[in-house]
Amino acid sequence: MGIEAKHAYRFGFLKSEEWRTMRLICLGMDEGKCVVCSKYDPSNDAHHLFYRGEWINTKPQDLVTLCRECHTKVHELGTDVTLKRLWEKYKHLYKITS
Repeated sequence: MGIEAKHAYRFGFLKSEEWRTMRLICLGMDEGKCVVCSKYDPSNDAHHLFYRGEWINTKPQDLVTLCRECHTKVHELGTDVTLKRLWEKYKHLYKITS
C-alpha cells in the first residue's frame, strides 16, 4: 500500500461514519471483549483479520475485537492470523489469571 493509500485509509476511512458503524457492529459481535485476552472495554479496537482486495470493501465479519494492548502486540509481531489461531499464537504474551 502506497503512502497516499495509507493516508486515505488512516485519515479518511478510519474517521468515517461507515467505519464507526462497522467498529460498533464488530464490538457487538464480540460482546465488547478482546478475542485474545477477554478484556471488556467500550474503547476496544476493531482489527482486520483480512482485507477484501481494498479496505473500502470491509465487512463487519472481516473484523475482530482487540484491546489496545493485544492490538499493538499483533501489529508488532507483523503477522496477521486467522481468528481460529489468534489466541494460540499470542497467548504466551499474556499472564493469564483465573
